[in-house]
Amino acid sequence: MSEPTTSDALHPGGERPAPTWHMPVEVHRRRRPDDILAAMTVSLRAGEVMLESAVATSDVQEAVRRLTRAYGLDCEVTVTLDVITMGYLGPEVDAPVTMFRVVEFEEPRLDRLVEIERLIQEVEDGAVDIEAAYRALDRIESSPRAYPRTVTLLAGVVSAAAWIVFAGGGVMAVLAGVVAAVI
Repeated sequence: MSEPTTSDALHPGGERPAPTWHMPVEVHRRRRPDDILAAMTVSLRAGEVMLESAVATSDVQEAVRRLTRAYGLDCEVTVTLDVITMGYLGPEVDAPVTMFRVVEFEEPRLDRLVEIERLIQEVEDGAVDIEAAYRALDRIESSPRAYPRTVTLLAGVVSAAAWIVFAGGGVMAVLAGVVAAVI
């Protein structure tokens, strides 16, 4: 007698349970695997821009789910502090599709976040297809900074010094805060 496989252990009798879908199966079967990968990639890229700007992981997760749902996919999405993982198993694919992005933190860019939210809303409204979303993400990701890094650094130093003075700190505390802000 042969050893039971993982599939047999998970699904006695060798039968996979019938999936439950929000859309009729006929709609899913018409979708090409390339379309699935494109929708997942767009969603991951949008989530990456958000996570780079230190948006809460729960907000990133919800935004990625909103995008995948707008493209007709019911994906499992997990977001940690620096990784976004997405999985999909539908009737039009033979094996689960899993994608992930490791995100490096950058300086928060609120202008990008506004553009990402606008893009998500347009996708949900059906006004933007996958190709247009790719182009929009390229534009958002390559957009120049609103202020040079030196101006941003100076603003951080002034802000740190102001908060220290506001909290009742003296000259030494302000100097320590300025050094900490620069480092």
